[in-house]
Amino acid sequence: MRTKQSVISCGILLSGTWRFIVSADCGAAHFLLLRANCSTSEIDDADPSACRDPKDLHILGLALHVSADFVVTGDKDILNLVRYRDTRIVTPREFWAVAKEHASLFSEAG
Repeated sequence: MRTKQSVISCGILLSGTWRFIVSADCGAAHFLLLRANCSTSEIDDADPSACRDPKDLHILGLALHVSADFVVTGDKDILNLVRYRDTRIVTPREFWAVAKEHASLFSEAG
């Protein structure tokens, strides 16, 4: 399944095109998990000079509006920022390294 979405979960913003190859049952379970734990939000105006690609400003505006801890992306224009105000901008690999190191931040009991 190929989809272009922005998903907010636990203060984390996932951006970009994500490709998943899963069985129908597994895909349905992941979809239900996302629906139960994610939300949509308004988007604040980001500073137009914050990013060299104006098509990425909505990602920064969304991160700003929800006070996201992380933006997880593969987009080089956004990654070059490293941080937007209080939000860290990281690759999926960097995010999972942080998640493993600080597992309690991402657990239900955390």
